[in-house]
Amino acid sequence: MILQELKSLSARGLRGPAPSFDEIHIARALCLLHDNPPLGRIALSKSLGIGEGAARTLIKKLSSLGLLKIDAVGGCLLTEKGEALARRLRSFFPRNLQLNLPSLGVGRHGYAILVRCTISEHRVVSIRDIAVRYGATGALVIKYCEGRLEVPLVYNDLKEEYPSEAKLILSKLKPEDGDTIIIAFSDTTLKAEHAAWAASLHAVKGGAL
Repeated sequence: MILQELKSLSARGLRGPAPSFDEIHIARALCLLHDNPPLGRIALSKSLGIGEGAARTLIKKLSSLGLLKIDAVGGCLLTEKGEALARRLRSFFPRNLQLNLPSLGVGRHGYAILVRCTISEHRVVSIRDIAVRYGATGALVIKYCEGRLEVPLVYNDLKEEYPSEAKLILSKLKPEDGDTIIIAFSDTTLKAEHAAWAASLHAVKGGAL
């Protein structure tokens, strides 16, 4: 299970104080380095919303685990082992992006992730709770089924209540039947993004990932 694997990676400590990053930061870093190589320490720090010292520690840890290599000119690149792990992540989270939907959310900024698995209705509340625990002011869990954007316990089809917002979600995320869309809202994009990743990783916990 990749969530347990990421937790294991974050727990394998280097000597010194506990790092100010977790498995969510590691997952985000792997996807960033997979999508936009190479990245320097400062760029990685800003993208993840962590300090430069924490970014330096993260880079050192990933390098020590054989997931990352450092190019003196270009910056950080994933190794073959790191790419394999990033591809596994991307197979379940093929698209993620900033998506501000003020009419739907309880925060100014929104961030959406397409999750390539079906979520049972009884897990929706726990997924939303994880998003809030990681900094969201609110979250939407949307199931895409037979052309409908179903928000369990709220809307049978989001298109009926919010047609323009539903059109935007479909055009940006391009879901397939059975996919789940998780959108976290917060007062900053970085908080919304981190919360969305936390909820999405929790959503696939115990599944094939």
